[in-house]
Amino acid sequence: MKRLKHGVSIILILAILVSTLSITSFAANAKVPTVVLNGSTLTFEVPPVIENGRVLVPLRAIFEAMGATVSWDAGTSTATAVRGSTTVVLKIGSPSPTINGITKSIDVPGKIVSGRTLAPLRFVCEAFGGTVSWNANACTAIITDTSALDEKVAEILANNIKPDMSDVQKEYAIFDYIVKNTAYDYKNYKKGTVPLVDGSAYGVLVNKLGVCEGYAEAVKLLMKKVGIECRIVSGNADDGSADWRNEWGNHAWNIVKIDGNYYHVDATWGYNYFNVTDEKLSIDHEWYRKDYPACTTKNGLSDAFENSLFIAGGYVYTFAIESDVAQDPFVLYRTKIDSNPQKEAVYRAPFIPESFCCDGDWIYCALGSQGGNGGSYVIWKMKLDGSEKSIAVDGIPGAKVGHVCDVNFYNGCFYVAIDEKIYKSDTTAANWQVIFTASTGSLINITSFKDDWVYYSIDSEKYKIKIDGTGNTAL
Repeated sequence: MKRLKHGVSIILILAILVSTLSITSFAANAKVPTVVLNGSTLTFEVPPVIENGRVLVPLRAIFEAMGATVSWDAGTSTATAVRGSTTVVLKIGSPSPTINGITKSIDVPGKIVSGRTLAPLRFVCEAFGGTVSWNANACTAIITDTSALDEKVAEILANNIKPDMSDVQKEYAIFDYIVKNTAYDYKNYKKGTVPLVDGSAYGVLVNKLGVCEGYAEAVKLLMKKVGIECRIVSGNADDGSADWRNEWGNHAWNIVKIDGNYYHVDATWGYNYFNVTDEKLSIDHEWYRKDYPACTTKNGLSDAFENSLFIAGGYVYTFAIESDVAQDPFVLYRTKIDSNPQKEAVYRAPFIPESFCCDGDWIYCALGSQGGNGGSYVIWKMKLDGSEKSIAVDGIPGAKVGHVCDVNFYNGCFYVAIDEKIYKSDTTAANWQVIFTASTGSLINITSFKDDWVYYSIDSEKYKIKIDGTGNTAL
């Protein structure tokens, strides 16, 4: 009997040890849940926890990441979150939060942990129209804030799409919006740390930051909303940095169907890649053609975009030399963005213009004088249809015919790049000043303006500088 009792004691002790070790092992191996919102991993001062099989997350951090404003009433231990027309109220310890006054039920009430309010993940996400999925193996909650994307899509379409537009005009309005309002995430791309959200329509349309997959997803989503057939093409492209064809990088763009014909559209690469053919695109893109419809139709509009100087007032402006015309052979044309594009001449010059730019309803043209090399430049201005021509600037200091003269106009001032310098003047052209000088022998090309920054390039390097000449920054 003694031996039996001793054996039972040993068994009990072993059972307790095994149980203790199992609990300790589970605790040691338990993972802290990760929360990903629209492709970006969130960080918290207090980590999420799992309680009674439910994931509890910091309420304020997620609500604010979804664009809500959160307030806390310490007297009643109540959190209130507001976004748009939706108000969410959650009282600590209560299983009955409300959304716009309607009571909801949660099986695990909110609680305070280290001074932070934690609440059930699914309730927190779905309160503002989001969706959530749980990856048990990775212990990761994946949240998609579809309502924010839906709101942005509705806003874009309301502001840019008109009932009387043709399909190609709708297509261009969408393309133009994405190109103008999205920044490519070069910083993360170069470091190899591109977040998942950059490759989504949410990243491009809501965050206004993305990479090619995001551009393509955004184009597809908006085209679908206006009834235009559109698909994403996965292939490779050469941005000029590759030495050999097999070093081309992965790339994504779109194919659209307009008036019964298919065209390539690459919003990542800009306006020269709007409605182009297989032949044109294959110069720097490659794809498995059997998987996609052929894009072989070439028309006046695709030709215009391929050679565009600028786009304004629903027209694409291009320049051509009519060698068979003796008088004023240098011609500025415009082609209407429409299903039946019409091309018309708006300006003819006796000498080859050095540069064109457009601001609002006005076109500016830098034209050399009759003195040939060593003469001065004159800046003409005219309406978008070529009417009301007059001289805006009669001579630019430092600009002589034979030197590159890149004329631009922004916020009521001229910005002229001449060789290695950028000059600035108001419309009186009486107060020219040099706002930037690069190294001798450089050739500056001004590319764009945004938020009081001048964007320019020297060879393949890109920079920006404030309009007052400060803050020169390499991009």
